[in-house]
Amino acid sequence: KEELLERWEEKAKSLDVLRGADVTGIARRDGKLEVKTAAGESLFAKRVIVAIGRLGNPRELGVPGEDLTCVYSALLNPGKYGDRDLVVVGGGNSAVEAALALAPANRVMLVHRSDGFHRVSRANRTQLEAAERDGRLRLSLGSRVRQFRPDAAIVSTPGGELEVPLDAGFVLIGADPPTSFLKRQGVTFE
Repeated sequence: KEELLERWEEKAKSLDVLRGADVTGIARRDGKLEVKTAAGESLFAKRVIVAIGRLGNPRELGVPGEDLTCVYSALLNPGKYGDRDLVVVGGGNSAVEAALALAPANRVMLVHRSDGFHRVSRANRTQLEAAERDGRLRLSLGSRVRQFRPDAAIVSTPGGELEVPLDAGFVLIGADPPTSFLKRQGVTFE
């Protein structure tokens, strides 16, 4: 995968790429495509590639500090982290797999609002239970992160509020597909 990504990045250097722009609409105008951004810009192109990823926009908790540079909506490289205090938020396979990948080299707490991991695959659940039993990671069920600070996450648990040391946090609670945006552009769904 890395080799393919390197080739794509090399090809992208010859393109005019606008990253991180929120596109609000695409329309045909005078034989070209007009791309409108949330910043009020209009860009014109012969072709437009809509590269939104698999699901679109990551969901957010809506808590203070979620926008800190130490809080992420994806885990790209678990090997980058070692001997750190990490908080993973979520109850699906992505959150469980991230916590399991990080646990061997770090102190990890997995925070989930439900009382169990009902949507997680059996294999992941088995590995998660073993990791908790062996003390490789901590679970905080029926809990919610109320705030991220640069040095701590404030977690509301059934037993009270905890201040958990934090070097990095991972909010892995799914994503919302850009269905309404795509429908406005004429894409139909079955």
